[in-house]
Amino acid sequence: MQDKMATNTCDICAQTTGITDEVLFYGEWMKKQDITVHYYCLLLSTNLPQRGGDSSGILGFLIRDIRNTVNLSKRLKCTYCEKPGANIMCSGCRIYFHLVCGHTHHATFQFCREFRSFCSNCIPLDEYKLELLAKPPNDPICDICLQQIGDFTLPRIVYGDCCRKGFAHRICMQRYALASGYYLRCIWCRKEEFRDLIRLQSVFVPDRDATWERERAAFSELYYKRVRCDLSQCKCPYSRDYNKNSWTILMCNLCAASGAHLKCIPSRKCSSQNNFKCPICLEVERKLPRNKGNSNIDQSDRPSTPRSHEDRIDSSYYVQKSFDNDKSVSQAQLSPMFSDDDTTSSISQITVIATQNYDPDIIVPIENVKPRLVLKECYNIKNEPYFYVEFYEFDNQTGGCIGTCTMRFSETDERVRDHSQKALEEIQITEEDVWSRDSNRGIYEEIDKFIEKYYH
Repeated sequence: MQDKMATNTCDICAQTTGITDEVLFYGEWMKKQDITVHYYCLLLSTNLPQRGGDSSGILGFLIRDIRNTVNLSKRLKCTYCEKPGANIMCSGCRIYFHLVCGHTHHATFQFCREFRSFCSNCIPLDEYKLELLAKPPNDPICDICLQQIGDFTLPRIVYGDCCRKGFAHRICMQRYALASGYYLRCIWCRKEEFRDLIRLQSVFVPDRDATWERERAAFSELYYKRVRCDLSQCKCPYSRDYNKNSWTILMCNLCAASGAHLKCIPSRKCSSQNNFKCPICLEVERKLPRNKGNSNIDQSDRPSTPRSHEDRIDSSYYVQKSFDNDKSVSQAQLSPMFSDDDTTSSISQITVIATQNYDPDIIVPIENVKPRLVLKECYNIKNEPYFYVEFYEFDNQTGGCIGTCTMRFSETDERVRDHSQKALEEIQITEEDVWSRDSNRGIYEEIDKFIEKYYH
């Protein structure tokens, strides 16, 4: 198992992790298409937005956005180890570092809202934290593993900010949070707000059921029904639980909780196999009042006609609904939503040609129109067998720059043997060559701003 874990390398941070309990430090391994990443690298990457739903890309992170982050992190060096792949920026001093190096150098990660990170010099400190740093407690004990905490540093320990009654190892609390999910409560005061407060102390809390709720057949014993003969005098020579052949057990027709062998039931108490009633139900039935002839029930309280199935309303489904008319959206304002994680390989563009006699039904399709590309830069990345070419991408209809497009080729690819600008701009490109796209228009955006400022 350890060997298999060691073969995984995160595409974002370029770190290979194979330590024990690595899920507690870096999250689960996420794999899709040719992308392999730590889940916490996805969440904590400063320049990676989450623009999709839970079924888009990797848990809402679109594949093209992940590739853009991979390309960007390769150019950013970690402040601590000075190696490329730094994807996390300190929200205080704005230095970049790896997730692995952040743990080593006591960084703090906030697993909520904007998922900000702080290096050890920029950790947000309130009065209580300043007090802990000035006067650390003597020989504190982790209230989860009951072992001494040892080195009392804030990133290594956590506490309940709702009550401040004790301390625990961060790694112990992370294990508890992953197991508890929705059911996470403060271990000292049992308050529910602890679930949100602990996210600010480098503890990831998943929005899911607890592990004991998700185990296979976790509640199977609730569906087990013991079938046995409950009569005081059981005649079966085998056992009260024997239920085969001629010794068939019948369940009570009223409570379905008590049973009896058909041969053990007195004939006067069971006229057929579907009419057995246990002694307890017979006693209750005997004591119930029987209304014969005249009845004390007011006939006006009875419905004149029986209720149909459509009239039966279960009031347990009732909930209150609030609605603000001022903030409601009309159907005319609604626009269709499309998935941002489109993986289709071909794109068809439709051009509408206006004429003097306009007919809205006349459209001229132009299939597979490739945008014009202008070389921006090309480069190699150390220890990678690839050659990257970055182009400015232009729209064929408007002529304007729409962003940048990065292509990745094998170093042995014959198409990139000539690195001249003319050869690269005339290269025959396929969809498999496209590594990532970005809306950054670079110098062309500055030109548009200049024209807008001085000529309009």
